[in-house]
Amino acid sequence: NIDSADPVGTAQAPITYARWSGQDMPEIARLTFDTTSVRDVYLEFQEFRFDPGYVLASGGEEYCAVNVKGANHVTFDSCEFEGAKLAGNPPGDAAPYVVGCRLLPGSPLVPTFTTGEVGDASYISIINCTFNHSSYALRISKNAAYPSTNVSHWEVLGCDFISAAEDGILTTGNADLVVAGCHIHDQNYMTSAVSWPGIRTGTWPADFSWAACTQDNTGASAILYCMVDLGGGAHRIIMLPDDEDNLTHRSDVDVWRLDSDPTNVYFTPSDPGESTHPDCIAIQGGTDGLLIENNHFEVTSLAGQVLKFDPVNVPGNPKNVTVQNCLFTAIPYAPTYMILMGGGDNVLICHNTIDAGPDHPLRGIRYYLTISPYDITLRNNILSGVSWTAGVPDSDYNCWLTTPPVQINEGANSMVVTRTQAGFVDWENGDYHLTSSSYAIDEGDANYAPAVSQEHPEGIDYDSNDRDESPDMGAYEYIEE
Repeated sequence: NIDSADPVGTAQAPITYARWSGQDMPEIARLTFDTTSVRDVYLEFQEFRFDPGYVLASGGEEYCAVNVKGANHVTFDSCEFEGAKLAGNPPGDAAPYVVGCRLLPGSPLVPTFTTGEVGDASYISIINCTFNHSSYALRISKNAAYPSTNVSHWEVLGCDFISAAEDGILTTGNADLVVAGCHIHDQNYMTSAVSWPGIRTGTWPADFSWAACTQDNTGASAILYCMVDLGGGAHRIIMLPDDEDNLTHRSDVDVWRLDSDPTNVYFTPSDPGESTHPDCIAIQGGTDGLLIENNHFEVTSLAGQVLKFDPVNVPGNPKNVTVQNCLFTAIPYAPTYMILMGGGDNVLICHNTIDAGPDHPLRGIRYYLTISPYDITLRNNILSGVSWTAGVPDSDYNCWLTTPPVQINEGANSMVVTRTQAGFVDWENGDYHLTSSSYAIDEGDANYAPAVSQEHPEGIDYDSNDRDESPDMGAYEYIEE
């Protein structure tokens, strides 16, 4: 804990804590700051590892690796962040399991790196860092119930997010955030708990005994974590999936049985149960000013959606959000949405390649209006398809791999092509650069090419190549050899 008596730097002379050359990376279990009042601390951590390690059960903020509430001007460069992990000896394929995702009803979030529940931390830089074994890897949140707090001017640059069980990045109510050059991949809901309410029969082992169980009809196996008494004879069983080849199923009819005594000890669910719903980035209400640029979002069948514009869980529409030059990819059979658009005010999605794969192409983007205003602009993207429930975007100059529904009023300058006509170099192996035969070349709207400086007047692409005065659609500009 860095408290009010500890030295801090200045804008002209920040204090740097760094790994000594030739020595192992220093490790800190938990970093916090004095929250009595917000201070400009001007501290930088270089090549540190932050890891709370293994814990006994579900907890709250005491299990976060880093909580910057109360501190402004803190930089983390080339650091490693790990989430809190459940203690015990589970044999499951998904171990180690993370803490803080639907483990117990009403349990608090346990992000690896956080602003805290209330917020109050600005000018935070996270550069070339890695996040692993997290429920929520990074929570950037201003609580609207505390209007005097401030969470603004964060940058997350060149970071690698691996296997978050819930959200890679959760943004709520914050302002002026940049997420650029990051790779978010291999999210896995199996690393967190699943649970069912229902009726238990027989004498179950004690909580945290890691007893093996099997689900009727599905062959799924899981580890008993604990039982929660719901009253009236009902309980909630908390389970940890332990076999990636026999995944747990949300079901209100398939009974769970204790492997050591399946006839006499079993649990009958009363509803389909709860599991995590991983988002690469969840953009919740109140977020004002967010640039998502030059990132690669890569999802598998064990992940959830990539970007979720969510004005429901936290009231208010995300506003002033730009998503550009990003690559959204899924393995062909991954049934996940690339973008879920529940609402947004002044949201621009341009020059992205968004491919949900040939098995589920319409999951490129999903429109479902939950709250007005609905001010969404799409330009210069290559998209596999769209699923529509409600909401009409301003959408034109896009290249579609399937015909978009008439309800979105797609503009006359867009096109529908085959994968062959899109001209990807090798999409099956993740190479979405364009070949010379691509129909997307020179077909973009120059008014929406993301200019970055006077030296790059037409903007740059995912690879930082200059675009020309007739930009190509998608994340990549075709560069003639």
